[in-house]
Amino acid sequence: MLQIDDLRLDLSTLDVTRGGRTLHLYPACRKLLEVLMQASPAAVTRERLEHALWGDMPPDGDMLRSHVYELRRSVDGPFEIKLIHTLPRVGYRLARIDADGPPAPADPV
Repeated sequence: MLQIDDLRLDLSTLDVTRGGRTLHLYPACRKLLEVLMQASPAAVTRERLEHALWGDMPPDGDMLRSHVYELRRSVDGPFEIKLIHTLPRVGYRLARIDADGPPAPADPV
């Protein structure tokens, strides 16, 4: 079980919930979420995320951006607190970032 704030990913069932609500994710989005949650609160490079999805053969274009957009829509869209953050020229971070400081540490599960 991975948990960041109120977002949970059960690795045995692949169920994703946030705030007690079940989130329905495409497999690629679920894989991105898993990688981001395992690294949280550290940043994950675009290259690492692309490798997690496509190995050494990433597609032409910017498919990663499309998958992150879909992931954000599901994970952050309906909620006030945003957990997925873009780090320009680096990649992405999944963490709760309070207005007064750095990301809160991941909750142990």
